[in-house]
Amino acid sequence: MSIHVVFSAECNHAMTWQAAGLFHSHRAVGQPGNITRLLACSEEQRADYRGMELGPTFVHHNMRHGHPLIDEVGYPSYNKPASVMFWLEAVEPEEEFIALLDTDMLLRAPLDPTALGATRGRVVSAEYAYLVGTEKPFASRFLEAEAVPLAARCGGFHIFHREDLR
Repeated sequence: MSIHVVFSAECNHAMTWQAAGLFHSHRAVGQPGNITRLLACSEEQRADYRGMELGPTFVHHNMRHGHPLIDEVGYPSYNKPASVMFWLEAVEPEEEFIALLDTDMLLRAPLDPTALGATRGRVVSAEYAYLVGTEKPFASRFLEAEAVPLAARCGGFHIFHREDLR
């Protein structure tokens, strides 16, 4: 079992502090495998950003400021899926599993994808019953009509088999 922890963040003070906590918790619990911060930064943000030394970091375009892949500006939630896409286009992870965490999470114990039930073809996530946006019309912006009823209220962390992210 091998796992690579990744998390999406932006070039700002709050997420820098959160990243410091997540990097520290990864070391403190002895989490096997690598960890990488997927950092959304514009060129202007990057010029003034202090925090690159916190840990392994992959920098990509900040989707909040628009991108040819999307038709709107100012919506930072595009950064999380885009960060994984850009990272996988640039890097070939060695680990069998990828754990996608939120920046404000901490590890209290090592993640074991196999013990949690992750396999190729089965993603492990947590239920977030309060999550909004999985029903029409919001979900219809991203999914085909027949897929909207399949959208689940899950989030926080996701553990994928490497091949399922491709």
